[in-house]
This record gives sequence, C-alpha cells and structure tokens, in this order.
Amino acid sequence: MLETQQASNEQYIECNGQKVCLRNDRYYSRDHVWIEAASDKCLKIGVTDYAQKFLRESVSLVSIDSNEIIDPEIRENQKFGTIFGRYYRVMDSREYGCTAFDLISPVNGKLVQVNNKIMNKPELISKDPYGEGWVALVEVDDSESSCKRLMESESYGRTIADRRDSPFREL
Repeated sequence: MLETQQASNEQYIECNGQKVCLRNDRYYSRDHVWIEAASDKCLKIGVTDYAQKFLRESVSLVSIDSNEIIDPEIRENQKFGTIFGRYYRVMDSREYGCTAFDLISPVNGKLVQVNNKIMNKPELISKDPYGEGWVALVEVDDSESSCKRLMESESYGRTIADRRDSPFREL
C-alpha cells in the first residue's frame, strides 16, 4: 500500500510491518541503492530506507572497497563497499552475529568522493538515509542516461512491497 505526501516529495509504503520512506526525486536499483543527480556528470549514491531498516540496530561500520585514491573506478552491478550492522548475541548460545549489506553500484563511473560523515558516524545511514547518510559521489559520462536505467520510486515501491527476505547477509 502506497501513501504519498506530495508536499514533502515522499511516499510511505508498508513492508514487513515497517513504514518505509521512498523519495520521489531519487532513482532506485534492485540492490536497494538510490541515486540522485548532483550535476550533469555526478551522481550521489546512498542506501534506501528499506535496506537500512533490515539492520538489527543502527549501522556501526562502513567499508568502501573502491576509493578515490586506490581505485576510483566502480562498475555497474559490482560491489564497491559493505555496510555492517552492530554485533548482536545469538539467543541461547555464546555466538555473536552481525548483519552486512553489500553496496552494489547501480552505474559505471569514477568514485570522486566518499561521505566522510558516514565514515565517522555510520549511524547517519540509519537516521537519515536520503540526507546526511549518503554514501558516495560518482562521476559518470551522463547522469541523465545513467538514471534512466533505474526504477522510479513508484516502481521500486511495488518491487519491495511484498518482499519477505532481508537484503542483508548474516556474518
């Protein structure tokens, strides 16, 4: 069920008992990553509200495999980083677990900036996934054509509405 708030440019969808926010000014991948055109040649990349809600608590660590110094190139449909949730104790055992989410690039491009705020305060992804919790800025040949290959908020909302499994892996 989609509930739209036109004034705030947001939609809310009920998914697995959680109210999930979708921003109408973003494009979405099936890997639960959003992009927003920052300029003609740059895209801002972040994690969807849907994905961050599957973490057991808030994000505790962000690891970027590609970076602007070592290897700035990222490829569409390839992992460029990982987001880790907080460790938790597995009930009735002495084991601990952690939830991890692989960041899969929705576009080909050159990583030009990693959001230092989330590197120092990774919980920003949980608190503000569409604002201060963005992950990276990527330079592309043409931001408009890169966005066209992805889903708009309404289509992404239908994709996740009936999904029952977590986009995360357990460690």
